[in-house]
Amino acid sequence: MFSGKKLTFLHFIDISVRERLRYLHCSIRSPSPIIHNSPHRTYMFPVRGLCNKLYEKRKSTAYEVEQLIRIKLEDEDEEGINEVIRQLSNDFIYSPSRSTYAAFGGLIGLAAVGIALGFKIATFLESILLPVLYCLNDTDSKIRYYACESLYNIGKVAKGELFRFFNPIFDALSKLSADQELTVKNGAELLDRLIKDIVLQQAATYISCVDDQSSTHTYEPPVSEVQDVPVLGREPTRSGTFSIASVIPLFAERIYVLNPNTRMFLVSWIQLLDSIPDLEFITYVPTLLDGLLNYLNDPNEGVRVATSNCLANFLAEIQKVAKVKYYFFEKDEERKPNYFEDLKKKVLLESMSPELIEYVENSIREGSYILEAHVEVNYHKILTVLLERLKSGVPLIQITVLSWMSELLRISPQDFITLIPDILREVFPLFSSVGNVAQLARDLAQNLAGFCTKILDLEVSDPKALGPEVDRIDLDAVIDVLKELLTNENEETRVKSLEWIIMFKKKANGKIIDVDDPAFKAFLRRLSDSSDLVVSKNLELLSHIAISQKGANLKHFLKSLLSMFAEDREFLDNRSAFIIRQLCVNINGEKVYRGFAEILEKEEDQSFFVCLYRAWCHNPVALFSLCLIAQAYELAANLLTVFGEIEMNMQILIQLDKLIQLIESPVFTSMRLQLLEPDRYPSLIKALYGVLMLLPQSSAFRTLRERLQCVFPLRSGMSISKDRFNRGNRDDQNSIELLECFRHTQNKHQITIREKNKGRLALPVALTPNPTATTTSTPTSASGITTNTAPVSSIFANLAPVGGSAVGRKKKL
Repeated sequence: MFSGKKLTFLHFIDISVRERLRYLHCSIRSPSPIIHNSPHRTYMFPVRGLCNKLYEKRKSTAYEVEQLIRIKLEDEDEEGINEVIRQLSNDFIYSPSRSTYAAFGGLIGLAAVGIALGFKIATFLESILLPVLYCLNDTDSKIRYYACESLYNIGKVAKGELFRFFNPIFDALSKLSADQELTVKNGAELLDRLIKDIVLQQAATYISCVDDQSSTHTYEPPVSEVQDVPVLGREPTRSGTFSIASVIPLFAERIYVLNPNTRMFLVSWIQLLDSIPDLEFITYVPTLLDGLLNYLNDPNEGVRVATSNCLANFLAEIQKVAKVKYYFFEKDEERKPNYFEDLKKKVLLESMSPELIEYVENSIREGSYILEAHVEVNYHKILTVLLERLKSGVPLIQITVLSWMSELLRISPQDFITLIPDILREVFPLFSSVGNVAQLARDLAQNLAGFCTKILDLEVSDPKALGPEVDRIDLDAVIDVLKELLTNENEETRVKSLEWIIMFKKKANGKIIDVDDPAFKAFLRRLSDSSDLVVSKNLELLSHIAISQKGANLKHFLKSLLSMFAEDREFLDNRSAFIIRQLCVNINGEKVYRGFAEILEKEEDQSFFVCLYRAWCHNPVALFSLCLIAQAYELAANLLTVFGEIEMNMQILIQLDKLIQLIESPVFTSMRLQLLEPDRYPSLIKALYGVLMLLPQSSAFRTLRERLQCVFPLRSGMSISKDRFNRGNRDDQNSIELLECFRHTQNKHQITIREKNKGRLALPVALTPNPTATTTSTPTSASGITTNTAPVSSIFANLAPVGGSAVGRKKKL
């Protein structure tokens, strides 16, 4: 309640009967009277007193105005009352030539009229209220303050009748909450408390006493008889009661303000309206949710705290509504249960508190109206708003959104089905966040994965269990989103995306992703990912695709993989070994190697083998290994003849050592078994004996020798002519060309090495008196291979062109 001046208005209400009678029978006069005629008496309207600079004089004159209105009420002179209100409005408020004190007088006069009218104010409320609202937007802070005071006193009398004009009053209050003048702001706060009290007490029950009242303020209303003065429009379809539906659009417009004071004002009103059960305010939460979530990023801590509490209350109410509604659903004997209802039963009924159950049961016994059973909540719209706000990047907003989504998944899982692609697009990148955001995102993703798995299972096994009108998961849209997420910079996001794709691939019974799909090529490209875990998961997916349709896709997959190896040497060097090992984990190892071998052996793939062969000519041992893997044993044996023409340096010997270890590994099991068939694979035995001749007597030498000795009784086939060599599908001419390619490449390497060493080795030749006398021994491999550093003269001798004799080489030097 206002202090000081405020009591001036309110004391009229309590004036004694004697005083009222005294003023009713006295004649009211003013320095410049306006004569009013009545069927019973004549009286004059005071003007100058309301324009007086002294507050006491204006107050005294307002008292006279009150008595004048009382007289008119007794005379049932409604037209006279309207005339007084018009004079106060047009002459004191709207007049362009009016002084500030005239505005003060007009406002105090209108308040006096409202007090005098009492419960009969409803008929005249619009004409009284409009000029007061007009002054609330005045540029003069004192006028705005007096307008707050005037509206406060009018509100004390009108009470629930104010609901007819709630929107313009609320609109004005929202602006005054951010007023720069402290006195105006304080006055607005007192007025705000009064309006809140009235709303809290009467909003759910009040019915206007005016039959045709449907007045409400419009944002762009027509003008009054005085130019540029707004009036209150009418909506014939509205009743006189408080309408939450008409208030929400105004809230939705104001919710995006930036001023923290206005935000606090809005949050307080939202909490107030939500606390009135009969208004069913929770139904309108989707309309305001976006703006409220934005308040969680406000710099003002008070705004953030108040908004967090408000949103927590909303979520608790939504949970309560869901539990009560499902409780009644369970009681319905004619219900048709489905998977979603059974899922909610486990979540909702088991979490109902004893107090809530007692409340529902008592209401049923007493026949009371249970509001929660009739409230409708648009979960799908709420989820849409939550997803949009998840992009904000603000931790508090993201935590709130993820908490809401996790709870809504329990309450209304069916509303998530159509939104799964969008949810994945926004939630998976949050795995890289810090703190609670990442953990909440992981928990939501895990719960959603379980839900999707069950849905996919039911779609295959029992579609009727999902219900008749339930949407299905859009697998294509989900896969497209997950493919996009494979480019995310966070490793965990990429891994989770692949896990989800694997899950959908397994559950969809081959309906998604085949080797002919563009998605398959996209997954192949991800094999170059920097993360071993991502590559491993990707290979698991590709393996599942490869072995689907009874393994018909395996060969296509292996061909694609070999093509990638051929096109990108760096990819081959860095990833080939890891990829093949992982493939053998996911697919039978024998199928993998046999598949590679069959591809390399076929004539139609000759060009691919030749492509690999030419690229590998730079490394003799790697090329020899390729021939063994491709089962080109004759070519491998012939390669060894060229080995004798190149310098056997330490690098080659170490690689041969590793090759022997690889031959003894499970990778070459099938090749070792082929040693038992010398008639079919004579070139294989010849090639391995050739390697044995290249090796110094070391542990690798002994290992290979012992292996070959195991097939000694079968070596009678070693004398078989070349015509019986197993050439596969390769002709002699092609083998000759490949050998010449290898010889030419290695000669280039020898010439390059020779050029590098010429200048470096000339000085030691001149300074060494006895070059044959100095040798050093150096270990070179784990298997015991050692080498003697040759004397300088022998080094120079080795630099001679390949094919010349030792004598010839010395002559050239």
